[in-house]
Amino acid sequence: MTLTTNVFTQFDAAGNREDLSDFIWDVSPTDTPFVSSIAKTTSTAVKHEWMTDALADAASNQQLEGDSISAAASTATTRLDNVNQISYKALGVSGTQEAIIKAGRKSELKYQILKRSKELKRGIFYRALAA
Repeated sequence: MTLTTNVFTQFDAAGNREDLSDFIWDVSPTDTPFVSSIAKTTSTAVKHEWMTDALADAASNQQLEGDSISAAASTATTRLDNVNQISYKALGVSGTQEAIIKAGRKSELKYQILKRSKELKRGIFYRALAA
């Protein structure tokens, strides 16, 4: 196919705007079912401790009328502990980058904080299950 002589085309132009979607697709897996499902609590020291207990196995507990009663064996609670871990992901965004118009986000700083937060959550998941 031939072009008409002296026709100015997109291939010759230098100022055509790009067609850039105003959305960023994050393709990294971020599901952390273990971390999301475990109980959360507040720790007030570096070493955090807690106790666990369990009920006796289910059994048939019927008794005969007039039967003598004896105490069932009791079990103590189990004391467990863990040491708190400090995790961080440092970031920096220049004032100029924060001020200019960007595609897919209004604030580069907020975007980077959200991204680092997801990375930290994945790191906690990895540490809890794979390490």
